[in-house]
Amino acid sequence: WEWYKIRYAVLLKYGRRCMCCGATPGRGVRMTVDHIKPVRLFWALRLDPNNLQVLCEACNKGKSYTDTTDFRPVISERELMELLHE
Repeated sequence: WEWYKIRYAVLLKYGRRCMCCGATPGRGVRMTVDHIKPVRLFWALRLDPNNLQVLCEACNKGKSYTDTTDFRPVISERELMELLHE
């Protein structure tokens, strides 16, 4: 359940718009919450909200686990923690 709570907080914080290409679900696009640093290489960061970003399915698959590009805008950690504890 912890993953779902963190995933939901990330979607609330950033919205349901791909941070790479700008796609939205209103256009029939599936959205994902992506691990910037891949889980298979950085297991300890799997539930770290600071390692998550919103990508559409196509951008997420294109990025794969070899790319660690961070497409997020700069925001404070305090803001994210407030969303998690609402």
